[in-house]
Amino acid sequence: MKPAARFLLAAGITLLALAGAGYWRWRVAWRVPGPDSRVSIPVFVLHRVLPGEATEYIISPDRLKKLVRELNRRGFTPVSLGQLHAALHDRGPLPRKPAMITFDDAYLDMYVHALPVLRKHGWPAVFFAPTGKMSDPPAERVVWGDGPDPRAMQWPELIALKEAGMEIGSHAWTHINLAKALPETVNAELETSRREIAERIGVAPMALAYPGGRHSREVRRAAAEAGYRLGFLSGGGPIPLGVEDLYALPRVHVPGYADPAAIVSALPENVWR
Repeated sequence: MKPAARFLLAAGITLLALAGAGYWRWRVAWRVPGPDSRVSIPVFVLHRVLPGEATEYIISPDRLKKLVRELNRRGFTPVSLGQLHAALHDRGPLPRKPAMITFDDAYLDMYVHALPVLRKHGWPAVFFAPTGKMSDPPAERVVWGDGPDPRAMQWPELIALKEAGMEIGSHAWTHINLAKALPETVNAELETSRREIAERIGVAPMALAYPGGRHSREVRRAAAEAGYRLGFLSGGGPIPLGVEDLYALPRVHVPGYADPAAIVSALPENVWR
């Protein structure tokens, strides 16, 4: 190759690299939102992941795959609970399009059907577990709730989720209506679940998802006193940056029969300043 051709080739490669770096910085690079930024963070909540007929709370593995593919296609970046807390509490840095996927109830089907999809497409998620429903082999799995084959995970599967890069949060101890429980019962539910996860998983959970999304001012106060730093509802839409109550964070409910692409495309655009 002649020197001139080599020079042109090198220059072209350099320009492509610079263009790629610029695109990455614009699309993905983490930055601190300015005072006039309008940033929202979608935290998706799903429940059952099963093949077959979809319902309000059962999504098929194929539709879950479409959801994560659509998030990747549109340039969303997964954030952890720690990164979310830093952004909401301390105005910490965020990617241009932050997002989070969460699962409530810790059913076995999540481990069987959701984990392979998440790992294949590079999306860590948060699994909120009602620890009173968890058992140890060789004991039989706890069967509870509604829908087909409602078997709960066991502790080894929750540990495997954590080792696969997922986060484990609390869904209270026995999945009761915390808003109607006595204060001492609420305290026991939240403290027991947090302690069990810390002992069995090795990391104390920083987040709580209220069973059924039911909460009250007293429940939120109890969550803070128990050591949780974030509390999640079961719906309400994306989290706006600047939300005042970190113990009443909304999430984006994903019905099993809905088109994941339509849900993602309906999210508000972030405006950075």
